[in-house]
Formats: sequence, C-alpha cells, structure tokens
Amino acid sequence: MSKPNPILIRLIGILDKLVSIFVFLVAVLLVLFMVIRIVQASYLFIEWLIVHPISLETGHDDQVPAYFMLHGIALAVVFVKAYRLLIAYATHHHVSIKYVIEISIIAPAVEIVFNNNAYEPLMLVLLGVFGLANLVLYLVYYQRLTGMEPSDE
Repeated sequence: MSKPNPILIRLIGILDKLVSIFVFLVAVLLVLFMVIRIVQASYLFIEWLIVHPISLETGHDDQVPAYFMLHGIALAVVFVKAYRLLIAYATHHHVSIKYVIEISIIAPAVEIVFNNNAYEPLMLVLLGVFGLANLVLYLVYYQRLTGMEPSDE
C-alpha cells in the first residue's frame, strides 16, 4: 500500500475543523434564537397581563397567552434537543441516534398539539403516524439505544 499524501491529510484535518466550527456556530445561533424567543414571549405575556389584568372574581376567558407560552416551552424542548445533537456532532463527529429519535417524537407532537391549524388534516395524520412509529421504535429499542451512548453525556 502506498503512503497517504501528507498534504491531503493536512487538508482533510483543516476541513474537519472548519466543519466543526460551522456546526458550533449553528449551535450558537440556535441558542441566540432560543434566548430571543424566550425574551419575546415573556415580553408579550407580561404586556398581555398588564393590558388584561386577571380578575379574582371572574377569572379570564382568553387563554391565548398561556397557549403561546406552552407552545414556546415545547419548542424550547425541541431546540434543546437539537442543540445537544449539534454539540455532540461538533465534539465527537458522531450523531446520537437516540437524540434523533427523541426529536422525531417530540417535534411532530408539538406541531400537532400547538400548531395544528397550519396543516392539512392528512399532514397531521402523517405527523402523528411518524411520531408514533418513532415512539414505538424508541420503546422497543430503548435498552440498545442507551447502550450505544457515550459515557460522557
């Protein structure tokens, strides 16, 4: 066998570092997006509370801010999973199948529960079937998936 070209090996190393930097920057942008969304949702919620004070006698009928806050929290869970996936890839150059399956369970559920008016009924059914299929896979292969994880999670 011939000896590998040292210039090619060095170039691959540089490209590998550039990809890691790119993935890290995407993770940083994801964190910034999460912070902006949380600040924006909190501001809108506080503004709504000021405009529509809650009466202890009658309560309030408008659940829209609570709905948006719950959607924001659910999206934050998806974003945290995506962040962990990106960081794991940047660190180990390996994507955890467990995280991918977890995101593929959570994300469709969030869309079905909180954003169902944006989809056609058939698409909602497909999202549900996709999420449930991934949930079944996750439950059936949970022991194997956790055994494949690196010890430094």
